Amino acid sequence: MLLTVTCSLVGCASVGFSADRQAAGEPPAAAPRYMPGEVLIKVKPEAARAIQQARATGAITATGIASLDALLSRYGVVTIEPVFQGPSDSDAINARFPERAKRAPRGAAPPDLGGFFKLSLKPDANIPDAVSAFGLDPNVDVAQPNYTITINQPSTVGEPASRGPQ
Repeated sequence: MLLTVTCSLVGCASVGFSADRQAAGEPPAAAPRYMPGEVLIKVKPEAARAIQQARATGAITATGIASLDALLSRYGVVTIEPVFQGPSDSDAINARFPERAKRAPRGAAPPDLGGFFKLSLKPDANIPDAVSAFGLDPNVDVAQPNYTITINQPSTVGEPASRGPQ
């Protein structure tokens, strides 16, 4: 079995399994290094607010930030989705995760994760070019492809991946 994992700016999540091609006598398929048509960005707080407002109105390429709007249009951004969903204020987070709140240093603020977004670009967009262009924008802290990793798994559940000397 092959497990494909998508990694973002801050972590990884499983996206699916595929049949073991080698077990079927086929050569292994070359896995893409990143998800086609997807770019991950982390933007400055002002840009995050502008993107959220644009998403709320349905005009995702009209954030009011000229350089960002130009890039969103240039690369044919179809959707902008927040990477992290959920509460963003301290009280809501502390109520949802009371045990973690007890361990936090007194007065510590939760991390601001509102600036992380996944952009879905037009199908023919050049991902390396888009990453480079977004990365140069002064409103963007980080831009990267939505990387994937393929991990070989044992073909039988419970069977070790390799048998060493016995």
